[in-house]
Amino acid sequence: MKHYNVHIVAAANMKAMEQKLNEVKEYGGQEISIKVTGFDYSFSSFAHWTGAKLQEPDIVLLLDNASYTDTDLKTGKKIGYAQLLEDIKTAKLNLPNTKFIAVLSKPKEENLDFLNELIKLNIYNFYFPTTIRIKTYLPGFLLTKP
Repeated sequence: MKHYNVHIVAAANMKAMEQKLNEVKEYGGQEISIKVTGFDYSFSSFAHWTGAKLQEPDIVLLLDNASYTDTDLKTGKKIGYAQLLEDIKTAKLNLPNTKFIAVLSKPKEENLDFLNELIKLNIYNFYFPTTIRIKTYLPGFLLTKP
């Protein structure tokens, strides 16, 4: 049986995802075990967590509905995705052996600048689902090779 430790970054209303992933016992005819080892509601708390050098997860599941700041706190100017991308960059540096998967809202499929920035961070696993179905296809997202 293959075991996967997963860390989730998503909005608080997605907390049920943790339990549902922990319940997955099989995928593609193979017995598997998925254990959610952490859950962050914001990208900044996730980046902070990765700096603590705790156990490195096998997979990080990033949902773009997690909280992030789009305003520079010092100047009050809009910075868009700059801080979110900086937090992901920090996490990637702190978790070099972890597979990152981005589950993004449909409008981000058209945002080539944002997608290019993720690619620059060596994140190539993008999914743009209209709904998230844990037991039917999320294990496929998690377990496919980059």
